[in-house]
Amino acid sequence: SALTRGSDGRFWNATLTVPANTNDTSNTISVNMSGLRDLAGNTGEDRFTSSNFQLDTTGPSATITLAQNTLKFGETTTVTFRFDQAVTDFTSDDVVLTHATGTLGALTALGSDGKTWTAIFTPQA
Repeated sequence: SALTRGSDGRFWNATLTVPANTNDTSNTISVNMSGLRDLAGNTGEDRFTSSNFQLDTTGPSATITLAQNTLKFGETTTVTFRFDQAVTDFTSDDVVLTHATGTLGALTALGSDGKTWTAIFTPQA
């Protein structure tokens, strides 16, 4: 995005938007200092380059555990969904119960990091 100057002129900000499916282990950002001048009119020298950065192009994965694996009629169990990275917009519509023969209650995020969610599973008779 366009560069915006901080109040003292020493800090500048911009937003880097990376195209989809871009993954290159040599990603860096550089500034050609010879194109810059300080307040006294002195020209910068050299080029300064950021450290390498990589793009995370893998989506989240999850581990699903049940508090109890054997249930009797009328019992429920807590199902815990642990993701390897924070997720957003996780709802019961995202959970597939095709082979579960039961219902899943509302999902609740544990903590504020968006990685662990729980819900109550109620099996059918």
